[in-house]
Amino acid sequence: MSIEMLRFLWIVILVITGTCYGTSSPLKKLPTFQEPYCPANLNKTEQSNQHYQLAIKVYKASQADPFSPNSLWNHGYLESHPKVKRALTEFLEGKRGQALKAINLTNKTPHSLHQDLIAAGFTWKEVALSAGRAKFWQLDGSKTSDPNSPTGVKMQIYIHKDGSMVRIKSRGIPDDSGHYPQRAPQVIQAVLIEFDPDQCTQDHCPYNTDYFNEAFKVTAEGSAVPKSPSPRFGFKPPVETLPSSRLQKFAGDVLMSLVHTELKTDCR
Repeated sequence: MSIEMLRFLWIVILVITGTCYGTSSPLKKLPTFQEPYCPANLNKTEQSNQHYQLAIKVYKASQADPFSPNSLWNHGYLESHPKVKRALTEFLEGKRGQALKAINLTNKTPHSLHQDLIAAGFTWKEVALSAGRAKFWQLDGSKTSDPNSPTGVKMQIYIHKDGSMVRIKSRGIPDDSGHYPQRAPQVIQAVLIEFDPDQCTQDHCPYNTDYFNEAFKVTAEGSAVPKSPSPRFGFKPPVETLPSSRLQKFAGDVLMSLVHTELKTDCR
C-alpha cells in the first residue's frame, strides 16, 4: 500500500472519530430537542384545526377496509354480532347490497333519485317519519302520535331484493330548535341483515326495514360504515383517545354527515 493511500485512510479515520479539524462526530452529536410547550387552552384557530384534522381522519377511516385496524369498525363488536359481520363480508364480496353501487347521489332531487332507483329495480313504500318515542313529525315541526296524520311528514323507503335499502326524506326534519344535526332534505343508504329475495314480487319486497334489521350504512362513495356513532353499533373513532367529549361527539357527527347526503333543493 502506498504512502498516499495510508495518509488518505488516516484522514478518513480522524474525520469519523471527530478528532480532525476540531469537529465533533455527526454520529455522536444529537439535536437539542427541548420540552414541548403545551398551551393550557387552545385558541379558536387551534380548535378549528383540531376539528379539521379529526374530520380528515374520520373520512380516511371510512374508506379503509372494514376489517383493517384503520377502519371505523370495532372488530370486537363484529365478532359478537356475526350477522352484521356476515352482511359486511357479503357486501365486500359482491353478494349483498350491490344495487347501491349503481346509484349516484350527487346533485339529485327527490324526483330524479326516485327515477334512478326504480330503473335500478327498487320497489318502494311510504311511511310516517318517526320523531322517536312513538311520535311522528308534522309538516309544521310539531309532533303527533298519529302515524296517519294528513299533515304528517312522509319518508319513502326503497328496497332492492339484494338487501339494499334507501331512505328519502324529501321534507328533511322540520326542527326549528336546531336540536337535530341533520335537518336538510336527505337520502340515506343502508344494507339489511335479514332478507329473502324469494319474498319479492315485481312491485314489492316485504322486507323488515326497522332500524334493528339494518346491518350498516353506506356512504355516497360506497363505503360500509357503522349505522350509528355509538359503540353499541360498532363505531370506533379513528383516534384511540379523544381529549374531550366535544371531539368525541364531533367524530360521530362527521360519520353521520358521510351517510346523510343532502338532496338538491331550493334551500340554498
